[in-house]
Amino acid sequence: MCANYEPIARSRAQLLNLFEPTFDYKADIYPNYEAPILFSKRGNIEWRLARFGLVAPWLDDIKKAKNTYNARTETVDKKTKF
Repeated sequence: MCANYEPIARSRAQLLNLFEPTFDYKADIYPNYEAPILFSKRGNIEWRLARFGLVAPWLDDIKKAKNTYNARTETVDKKTKF
């Protein structure tokens, strides 16, 4: 998984024929930051805020989530989070 990314700039959303998000977000996104994402359901598109990162499906409490990026090739097949 990537360690960070740069979300779409508000001014560029119009270039894709998208409306601008109605909420604030950071210019650089790192694990556990809130980030803008697009949801599409039955032709309706909407912006939502979501936390960037990977959470193991067996985790019972999101507060216990660890950053899961930059896996080492030597141990990726031995770690339960991957």
